[in-house]
Amino acid sequence: MGFAKTITFIATVLLLTGVQPLFAQLNQGQDTVLTLEKCRRMGWKHDQNLRAEKKQTVAYGEQASSAKKDRLPQLDGIGSYQYLGEAQGIQLGNVPVISPDGMVVGYVPGSDLALANHHFYQGGLELNQPLFLGNRLRNNQRRFSALEKQGLTRENIRINDLTLEIDTDYWDVISSKELLILAKKNEKLLAQLVENIQNRYEAQVVSKNDLLMAQVRHNESKLELIRSNNRLKLSKIKLNQILGADIDASFAFVDSITVKLEKTDPDKDYIEQANGNRPEIDYLNMQLSIHDLTEKLTKGKYLPSLSVGVSGYYARPNPELRPEGGFNWSAGASLSIPIYRWNKRRNDLNYDMLQKNKSELALEKTREYIALEVKQAIFNLNESYEKVKIAEFSLTQADENLRVSKENYEVSLVSILALLDAQTYWQEAYATFITSKAEYRLNQTKLERALGVLVNDYGKR
Repeated sequence: MGFAKTITFIATVLLLTGVQPLFAQLNQGQDTVLTLEKCRRMGWKHDQNLRAEKKQTVAYGEQASSAKKDRLPQLDGIGSYQYLGEAQGIQLGNVPVISPDGMVVGYVPGSDLALANHHFYQGGLELNQPLFLGNRLRNNQRRFSALEKQGLTRENIRINDLTLEIDTDYWDVISSKELLILAKKNEKLLAQLVENIQNRYEAQVVSKNDLLMAQVRHNESKLELIRSNNRLKLSKIKLNQILGADIDASFAFVDSITVKLEKTDPDKDYIEQANGNRPEIDYLNMQLSIHDLTEKLTKGKYLPSLSVGVSGYYARPNPELRPEGGFNWSAGASLSIPIYRWNKRRNDLNYDMLQKNKSELALEKTREYIALEVKQAIFNLNESYEKVKIAEFSLTQADENLRVSKENYEVSLVSILALLDAQTYWQEAYATFITSKAEYRLNQTKLERALGVLVNDYGKR
């Protein structure tokens, strides 16, 4: 099979299997389409702070597992070595010789028993089991388990904050895109107007002053088009940064700013719902539970401690103090009872109590802040609701004003300045309509965050 036929065969197989060659993908140059949901997922995956929180949560889980194993028997290897400059010995006195009738009939002279080696060593295994340590081991395990659960709430706090940042940047891109479309449309309309006035000027219907004013306004629209284009590029760069994409990455955005206007009842009590859903409240409630466990740990430090152990070892000299090595074992129990610590227990407990009081104040302050945040979010959303309605009505009026002004200018009923002002009013009304819709969508996100219902299903995603 020739080279050309081989290439043709491979291309056919790729097409039949639905796999496009790399060069075909490069030639297409299609941008990845981003939606709000996809942006959120990308931002959650990239955010360094969120990943750090996840690692800290896993670390607390490891510590909880480690603390659980502290309650199990502990097996250790033991060993020691000692060198003596002078060999030790045991002096034996005269040994009496006893007759069958119990009488001392003589003595055997004393002797020195010296160890034959200057080296002393032993090695073996030791097994220890704590029986009671003031419940410190159990409470320590519970404390790390509570810290692990608290770590999940910290993740949720970061998720909510991050989602608001992503939504802010996303809607900034979408509104900038629509403002750029508006700027292009405005520049095109003014270009047509300049062309129309140019024709009327050449026909000596209007003065050159009309043409110059139209040209100046057209030049301003060109500058606005440049600013709008730069604004869109900068907003995309900012979004790319939070998504973890290359700073110059190109994405397509299919969304436009469409809103379903709903007014939120400002008299409805949303505070209880927010307090039940916000991860900040869960975090501080868990912090209070951790303080309780810390207090129990402190009390346990001043309770009796009881443990038992058994060990077996090989030693030289042996248990009979002979130079030969030998095996031995031991078993025992250890009891420690704190008696007096100069009121250290009271100081430690007072410290724990003050730390708990501090967290209680933080919880109280957070509840107050959440209540204010909810009220502000409701007011801002309702204000955006009114702004969208007014902006939409103003745009309708601006459309009509521009149409009438064009017709009147054609029959010389209004000046060119009135027509240019009508064009400016239309452009400003359109821009206000775009920004007010973006603000409404963002304020919806802020209210959801304030109520704690923004991304409750994050763990299921």
